[in-house]
Amino acid sequence: MMAVDFDGPPPPKCPTADSDTMTSSITIPGVDLALLRAQKDSFESCFTSQLQLSSPSNIKASVEVHKIQQLDSGDCKISYRCSGIGDQPSAETCLGTIPNSDAFQAILAKCYRVQS
Repeated sequence: MMAVDFDGPPPPKCPTADSDTMTSSITIPGVDLALLRAQKDSFESCFTSQLQLSSPSNIKASVEVHKIQQLDSGDCKISYRCSGIGDQPSAETCLGTIPNSDAFQAILAKCYRVQS
């Protein structure tokens, strides 16, 4: 399993006016930026499905990746926005565990260049 740095749980009160919206990001070391960007839809689907399963109140939740960038350190950062959140505590817990899930790790495995 590859180590992923979840940049903390989303703040309880988001900067947006909607209480059903959260923003957060994760930092991933050693991945290829182009390959990571190619998996954007897969990341959105993975986050959305797991978030919807986290609580009956989150069944309408959806996740949109709005930025994938390479940091000065060479690590990559995925910034995303969740909407339709009905149960923030369960959503925060879920978002913190997704990077360690098998589904996320399977997507992430496609983001490394094979060294020959």
